[in-house]
Amino acid sequence: MKKERWGRVCTITVVGIMMTAVLKACTPVTVAPRPVVEGVVGVSEFPRDALEGGRVTVFGGVVPGPLPDTNMAGPPTTLAWFSNLGEEGKHERRYGLKPNSQAQYEIVLSSDGSGRTKWTMNEINPATKVRTSFRSGRVWACEDYHRPAAAREVGFRDCPRRVPYDSTERRSISIGNQLTSFANYIKGGETGSETRLSAEDGPIWISCTSGCCTLGAYN
Repeated sequence: MKKERWGRVCTITVVGIMMTAVLKACTPVTVAPRPVVEGVVGVSEFPRDALEGGRVTVFGGVVPGPLPDTNMAGPPTTLAWFSNLGEEGKHERRYGLKPNSQAQYEIVLSSDGSGRTKWTMNEINPATKVRTSFRSGRVWACEDYHRPAAAREVGFRDCPRRVPYDSTERRSISIGNQLTSFANYIKGGETGSETRLSAEDGPIWISCTSGCCTLGAYN
């Protein structure tokens, strides 16, 4: 084949590849709509490490009510709701949250009988609505003092204070991830305000009367 002909073929090939790339780039990205859950407000989306590798999208929101504290008295109260979009059938890593086709989750606070606030994560069957206790522990103050929020908020972050967590919670081994999640946080809440930073494997935190609290272990 003559050089001129090779040149025309190569030019056509390159142009074809470039056009394909442009078309792919112009293809709209599908964004999952935020779910609407009765009684839940301030639903936000959180990128989280997946157990199988990569990331999943976890939605979370709060049930309106007074700010909780670490020495709760009175009847149990539902605080928050979570749902893992479960891209490619993946589980959220730290808590093992199943894809939302299999389960959704709620956080219920109650008194543990010793003057401390207990948290329980219930797994909700999406078909039957049956609730099963999935994880539990105590609510711990996250900071010595932090100005309380105006309303309930929930998100993911590490705490400046040393807080015990359940040893079964799976953390990413990446030092970079740990440093990032320690320095930053992500939240959503009743006010509708959101801070979108990185905390892909941090624990759940909640706004409370002392400012910021976290869901720690019993000890």
